[in-house]
Parts: sequence; structure tokens; C-alpha cells
Amino acid sequence: MGLYFSRKVQSATVYDLPTTVNNSRSSFYEKSNSTTYENSEDVIQDLEAQGFNKVKQIFSHSNGNMDLEKVQHTIIDIISSGADDFKQRTGRPMTYAEMRAAYG
Repeated sequence: MGLYFSRKVQSATVYDLPTTVNNSRSSFYEKSNSTTYENSEDVIQDLEAQGFNKVKQIFSHSNGNMDLEKVQHTIIDIISSGADDFKQRTGRPMTYAEMRAAYG
């Protein structure tokens, strides 16, 4: 037994919604000027490796004397720049789950 909704959503009923899901990464966020975007999984792996190397550099240059507030701001900057890079490379903002996958 199916559900029936008579209320219209933006002049369309639920019966007008697509019955299949298009899993193409370019379907929703691709710009009209035919810009192609990278696969988000590949971008996440790349950002994870870059972030790991940057954090490793922070701790290798600290010589055991770390200003925790400075380290905290540096790590936040790494994540912020990664989110900007992700948006530029994929055409959409990074989700929380993707941020956790890239940066832990």
C-alpha cells in the first residue's frame, strides 16, 4: 500500500519525483559551463595525505616546545583550506562525514 500525498511541493506532487536516483557526481553540482569536477573520494584521500604531512611538519619543527593555541589555529587553518580546496575541486561543499574521513 503506497502513501498518497495530495499537497503539492513547488507545483509538483510526489508522483512527479524521479523513481530512480542518478548517482552521477556531476548531475546536481556541475556548473552549466561544462566544468568537470574530480571524484570526491579521490579528493578526500589527497586532502588526508596533505593534512597528515602538514601536521607532521608542525610537530617536527616544534622541538617539544609547542604553543597549543598556535597549533590549534594551524590545524583549523589546515582543515579550512582543505574544505576550500574540496569545494573548488568537486563543485560542492564538504559534508561533515567527508571532513571526518579526511581529517579524523
